[in-house]
Amino acid sequence: MTRTIAAFLLLFCAVQARAQSVMGDAAFFRQLGLLNEGIQADIKTSPVVKKNTGTPTKEDAYRMVLAHLKGSGVPESFVKASFDDPAVTLYPDIPGKFKPGGHAEETTYEKYRKYFLTEDRIQAGVVFYRTNQQLLSQVEQSYGVDPGILTGLLGVETFYGTKTGTYMVFSALYTITLKVPSRSDWAAKELAEWIKLCYRDRVVVHAVKGSYAGAFGFFQFMPSSFNRFAVDYDGDGHIAFDQWPDVLGSVANYLKLAGWQPGGSLEKPAKNYYSIFAYNHSDNYVRVIVELRSEIMKHLNPPPPAPGNS
Repeated sequence: MTRTIAAFLLLFCAVQARAQSVMGDAAFFRQLGLLNEGIQADIKTSPVVKKNTGTPTKEDAYRMVLAHLKGSGVPESFVKASFDDPAVTLYPDIPGKFKPGGHAEETTYEKYRKYFLTEDRIQAGVVFYRTNQQLLSQVEQSYGVDPGILTGLLGVETFYGTKTGTYMVFSALYTITLKVPSRSDWAAKELAEWIKLCYRDRVVVHAVKGSYAGAFGFFQFMPSSFNRFAVDYDGDGHIAFDQWPDVLGSVANYLKLAGWQPGGSLEKPAKNYYSIFAYNHSDNYVRVIVELRSEIMKHLNPPPPAPGNS
């Protein structure tokens, strides 16, 4: 009897732990969003963002980051060296980018699609798909995510890895922490995640460029999203943000965890639609990725000639 009760308790605890894990992921995804270039944290409207009234100082930023790194194993000396590095800079244009009404996702779809659905982007997508077809197929087998959607998403995010941003990740997040008080807590957390990533993976803290809000790599993950969702798909012991096996595997892993269903509809309100929406809280974004995928697939699989034509 005692053994039976013990076994039941173990099973119950396992189920509870799994439930809490799933709920944790669900809560995290509710906080995801996008600002211009694929930023996976809702820095525009999230109710969880604390709005400070004062302007933080450099010392404030340092203490905030240290607090987020507590228990991470990152030495304070590493954090201090990162803050004291002469490469640290403040970008004067970043604060203005956080003002409402200036985001591409907020325009009409017709204007939005004209920017992304260009012949250059479509043709580059065709080349990318053909070049990486075997890898895309392998990733599809692993995660069930449509290769055309992966191609379209990366085409919109970074033009297939060729446009990953011009702002140093550390300094972009540091600027937001100091100069955008309403987002300073969020930015300090992301800055801590960036430092954690650099220490763990031996990445030079001030050597990587990304978007003005700190998204980086071919997939434009935020540091917190990279640390949570990126995978070592090629199994070389290192998770790369600029190598296609890990990038494609990581994006597919993200979409799968966000609810992607193999073979499911891409129309709203299907789960696949909302898995892309989790990557970017914008209907325009989802629609343009689906349309870009369609155009790429048309070029890869052109319709047969009409009868009588040769």
